[in-house]
Amino acid sequence: MNACIKTAGSGVVLLLVGWLAGCARFQNPDVPAIEGYLPAEQRPAPAAPGQGPGRNPPLATTGLQSLTLDDCVRLALENNPQNKMAASSVKAAQEAAGAAFAPFYPTVGVDGGAARWKQRIYLPEGIAPPGTILPDMVGPTDDWNAEIRGRWMLFDSGERRAKLRAANAALGATQADEERVRQDLALAVHHAYFRLLTETEMRAVARESLARAEDHLRLAGDRFAAGDVPEVDVLRTKVEVADARVSLVRAENQVDIGRGNLNTVMGLPVESLLRIEKATNISVSPDSINLTNAFDQSIHNRPALQAGLMRVAASRHAMNRAQSTFGPSVFADGSYGWRDNDFFPQDEEWSARLGFEWPVFTGFLRVRELARARAELNREEAALERQIQDVRQEVWIYYTRLKESHELILAAEVMVANANESLRSVRERYEAGASPVTDLLDAEADMARAQAIQVQANGDYRIACAAFQWAVGDLWQDVSRIR
Repeated sequence: MNACIKTAGSGVVLLLVGWLAGCARFQNPDVPAIEGYLPAEQRPAPAAPGQGPGRNPPLATTGLQSLTLDDCVRLALENNPQNKMAASSVKAAQEAAGAAFAPFYPTVGVDGGAARWKQRIYLPEGIAPPGTILPDMVGPTDDWNAEIRGRWMLFDSGERRAKLRAANAALGATQADEERVRQDLALAVHHAYFRLLTETEMRAVARESLARAEDHLRLAGDRFAAGDVPEVDVLRTKVEVADARVSLVRAENQVDIGRGNLNTVMGLPVESLLRIEKATNISVSPDSINLTNAFDQSIHNRPALQAGLMRVAASRHAMNRAQSTFGPSVFADGSYGWRDNDFFPQDEEWSARLGFEWPVFTGFLRVRELARARAELNREEAALERQIQDVRQEVWIYYTRLKESHELILAAEVMVANANESLRSVRERYEAGASPVTDLLDAEADMARAQAIQVQANGDYRIACAAFQWAVGDLWQDVSRIR
């Protein structure tokens, strides 16, 4: 007997442990593998049986692509995950707006079930003749039922209408946010594109500087061989050549970084090889800009402000919905079905009702909800006012940067022209023995610095033009047509 009890107890324990283990498995999240979200060319190749992990895969060799600025923007809008996230948000908001219209339709459902029950009944005294014993139990009996139920809200004091308008306003805000993301992506592409173009031009400057340094080394070597200058001139020009090579290495690295930045913005693998065309955006002259018109244009065109307006509208409708809960609601409902103690019930049942509900006291819940909705409306209106200030500030900042970069270009042109003339004159004097090598090295350093400043000023001007156009909502108008 004791053995049977122990065996039964062990079985119960095993069942309990198995049930707990199953619950633990259900509690563990099913996390997908990160490799499933990598592009096919970036997924690691499986290792051969019996071998460890292989070497790093080679860089992507998709071939050099010559891309224009518009090509880069289109690739970013097609591939960048931010744009995909924004599009998914719009889709979710569209479904939410559709769901907000559902309460205007009647609801229809089917109910059914089976039960077996036994119930005690309590009858008052004197209901039966003296000496008669009535049963005090009903059942056991079977209860089978099937019915169709329907309900239609006829009037709800405007709650459904306010909810639908709030959902549509939220959809508009999400669509404006999607356009903002697209404009931001276009600006990011412009920035990365012109930065890569600038780094490419800086590499050309470094190569030119290295060629001049090697020419100076050849010149110093020839004069040293002729006995016109001491050996220190050769050594100093060798240092100049080494420094120019270091600058070229750094410039090459900056080009690789710039290419990786542009690839990332376009949603491509960072190591992809590509080539961009040497093109500039439409120049914007600071003298032709009317700041008053620019401020007005930014207020009406920036998607961020359009989204803010939609959020204010959604908050107003949410407040209207909270106000509607103070009113009554009128509805109609009904049902039709069958009920019996057989598997196929035969007895018909139906009902029809027209009713209304009007909550009188809900523990101040409606008052609190209305106050919360009014506070959220005030918050959204204040946020919109802050966004307007931020947009105007961005227009002002990028306008001043545009003026600065434009003035730097003019100054850099004069600097390069003077440095070039100075280098030509000093080289001729050094070749004739009228100037020391230090003058030649200083002139070469001034020339390299002036060219770098000019290239940087041109790049900053291109980026400043794009940033100002973005600030006024006029950057790459074709972005709205690419879906």
